[in-house]
Amino acid sequence: SSGSRSFKLGDFQLKQLRNGDVYKGCYSGSRKEGDGVYQFVNGDVFEGEFRHDRMDGAGVYTFSHEGRYEGHWRGAVYAGAGSETFAKGSTYHGQYSGGLRNGWGVCRPGRCTPAACCRFYNGDYYEGQWQQGLRDGRGMQQCTDDSNYVGDYVRGKRHGHGVYAFPNGDSYAGRSSGRQGHCPSPRLPCPSAHAPG
Repeated sequence: SSGSRSFKLGDFQLKQLRNGDVYKGCYSGSRKEGDGVYQFVNGDVFEGEFRHDRMDGAGVYTFSHEGRYEGHWRGAVYAGAGSETFAKGSTYHGQYSGGLRNGWGVCRPGRCTPAACCRFYNGDYYEGQWQQGLRDGRGMQQCTDDSNYVGDYVRGKRHGHGVYAFPNGDSYAGRSSGRQGHCPSPRLPCPSAHAPG
């Protein structure tokens, strides 16, 4: 909370900006520098470190519409390790670069219907590598129907070598083309790919 920050006497200022936003925190000259709390007119709040007049360092951004990001910032965008929490409790914990998920990360649904979870995963659990905000590299997707896929992803789609495992015990190891729509379910390979486990 904003009451948990401590400031050195003399460094602290409270300013309402021309656009209606309010900044409470440290300045160096006319620039925000050090710890501060920035309240946006739309109700969003950032509490954390500023460098060169921008969010930079450790900080927590709370969205007025029930979302939250806690982690590192560089040049006013997510960078390094961080966590996002979305409405109804779905979460992402992992690495960011340039404001996008990049590196290793875990996305988990919360208390919500599958269509509302984690924006991209329809309620599924994903743990793996990310690049520029998309699943890219090795990953594991546990589906809501208890099937799972462990394998390669390219630009957000299954592509390359992977292993599918089905709730009935069947499994398939092989290559995936990354195309969608050729399977009976978006989460399952074609029926001809089924092989007894």
